[in-house]
Amino acid sequence: TWAVTPSVVKLAHACGAIAVPRDRDVHDTPTPRWGGIAIYAGVIVSIAITVSYRHFITYGEHGWNRHLAGILLAGTFIALFGMWDDKKDLRATYQILALIIASGILCFFGVRIDGVTNPFSSHKIAGYAPSDWIQLSIPISILATVFWVGLVTKTVDAIDGLDGLAAGVCAISAATLALLAAASKQPESPTLALLAAAVVGSCVGF
Repeated sequence: TWAVTPSVVKLAHACGAIAVPRDRDVHDTPTPRWGGIAIYAGVIVSIAITVSYRHFITYGEHGWNRHLAGILLAGTFIALFGMWDDKKDLRATYQILALIIASGILCFFGVRIDGVTNPFSSHKIAGYAPSDWIQLSIPISILATVFWVGLVTKTVDAIDGLDGLAAGVCAISAATLALLAAASKQPESPTLALLAAAVVGSCVGF
């Protein structure tokens, strides 16, 4: 990400993907967009190398799987749509539709919110217990996933008014997720930790 950011800046200037200062922006001069593309490039390259390496040395364990493929496909779709949006400044209707499509990709590949922790459980021991879990039906699970993807995406988009602020917040969030995944005993935790760590490195590189 650090290596390709200057090239992305030049490309943004050449294609007219420039952010004109708004009331909520801190910068007072036109600033090139598409920084997220440099971040995403770093994520893709690092994931391709590390997960492929783990996939072959562990004979497929903690390597490529359907869930990871869905996350990368959904992320690629949003990254490409984001480039188009930065260039054309599309209406909110198109942005919402794009987030719904991305959520649909995730759900199709089995990446969705299956349930939530029961806040009223009397179980006090650390770790997972069936009594702590509220299972969601498939329709509710899909709606929850669409809502969560839209909420998080638009929240990050809303704070993107200061250079480095959104990337910094995402780096902190992803670092927390990477540490939690590394400490977890879930089957896909190693792959999730690598994915989150790739986001951290790319945001810091940016």
